Order: sequence, then structure tokens, then C-alpha cells
Amino acid sequence: MSDGGSELERVTSERDQYREALVEANLQLDRTRARVNVVRRAIDDPGRFPLYHRRVMATHRAQWPTLWAAIDNLLNGGAS
Repeated sequence: MSDGGSELERVTSERDQYREALVEANLQLDRTRARVNVVRRAIDDPGRFPLYHRRVMATHRAQWPTLWAAIDNLLNGGAS
């Protein structure tokens, strides 16, 4: 005959571990979202020279298409 109390303790412990892991995963997700938003703002902010910003961004996009495809994928919620 198995000890029901021990089984309950084991299941409770596993549940608590999963909850802790879920909380940590959510914190990491929030941090990642915040970092992505910093990148998005840095790209979108033309500063005091919007025409220059647009020209430089167009040049960068043309010169580094793979990098910008990855950045666009990240910012638009896709998976790399």
C-alpha cells in the first residue's frame, strides 16, 4: 500500500516548481518585450533630423538586408 501523504507532497512540490518556473518565464518574457520596445523606439525615432534618419535607415536596409529581415521579424512578432 502506497503512502498517500508522500504522493501528495511530491505532487504539491512539483506543482510549486512549475509555478515558480512559470513566474520566472513570465518575468523573462516581460524583460524581452521591454528590450524589443527599446529597439523599436530607437529605429522609429527620427530625432531632430527626420529626413537624414529616413535616408540613413534606407541605406542601412539596402546594405544589410539579412540583418534588417531579422530585426523586422523580431519587431513584428515572428520567430527567427
